[in-house]
Amino acid sequence: MLARVYRYDKPSRNVFLDILNYSNNTAFELAQLDIGLPVAVDHTLTSVLVKPSDNVSWTQEVPLRYHRLDLRQTFGRIPLVIDAPDNEPSTILLALREQYGLYFDADQISLVQAERKLDSAVVSEQLTAFGSADVTEVVIPGEPDPRSTGEDDFTITALPTNLIWVGAVDVLVRRTFPLLNRNIRTGLAVRQYFHDTRQHKVPVELIVEKTADATAHSAKIKLLKKDSFLQGTSKFNEVAKALTGDDWVIQTQAADFNLMGAKVIHNGFNVGEFYTGFARFSHVLVLELGELCNNLSGFWAIQYNDAESYKYTDFRVDRGPLLDM
Repeated sequence: MLARVYRYDKPSRNVFLDILNYSNNTAFELAQLDIGLPVAVDHTLTSVLVKPSDNVSWTQEVPLRYHRLDLRQTFGRIPLVIDAPDNEPSTILLALREQYGLYFDADQISLVQAERKLDSAVVSEQLTAFGSADVTEVVIPGEPDPRSTGEDDFTITALPTNLIWVGAVDVLVRRTFPLLNRNIRTGLAVRQYFHDTRQHKVPVELIVEKTADATAHSAKIKLLKKDSFLQGTSKFNEVAKALTGDDWVIQTQAADFNLMGAKVIHNGFNVGEFYTGFARFSHVLVLELGELCNNLSGFWAIQYNDAESYKYTDFRVDRGPLLDM
């Protein structure tokens, strides 16, 4: 984990605060700070002036520099396709939050209907999959033809005032209709996966509840040592199933939810590079999923408390686990 992965399921000011606190090992709160408007230095390089709010007595102000994220580069290989009952901006933004865990501030983006097209990254990957360099329109096997009715392209563009995002990205909205008091998709399909695109698996963080507490399994978790790999003799799949509800396995054949070969990147205090953002957990286990896991990839941070070395208190201003011991 050389780079910290943040969640983008909250307003941009909250995400910016997470980045500020993580970078400085601080615990500032939004009510304490006055965050200025971002100013583009380069395409993603950004400057913003942060100063104390009227709620505190400090007077210093600090110019900060950081890199915003380019929407197209971030989601180029994971096309944004949502199911929604209508094309209202509020409905689309809500669907993005519920289906992708992406929160876009309505006042920091523009959302406009675009000309019918497939995202260039989707086209590129499908051309690779089919071995053709001459196809200009591609229909993904197993998916409804995107040129059919009931689907619309929209473009989300980050405004200059956006603290986190720059650039633009396309969103395909597939209409749903009510049936027995539930909104359903009218185009039914089984998504097919190509071998060439297996490397673009869903990040494991997207399917795991970020506040999940594994303290009840701490005895088993503590047995895992840094730089070790999960093998068939391990029973950790039982812990994983208890945390997510999925049928995790540890087997030598490639499979969905397969923990075989997962590497223990960290198993220790919930601080520094591995801090999860929840100080009430003293420890964190970080697993890097292996190639034998077909559907998921990336780092899985599993939070827990070790009662033998830690006691959390809400009254610590800094809330630093190492200082609460």
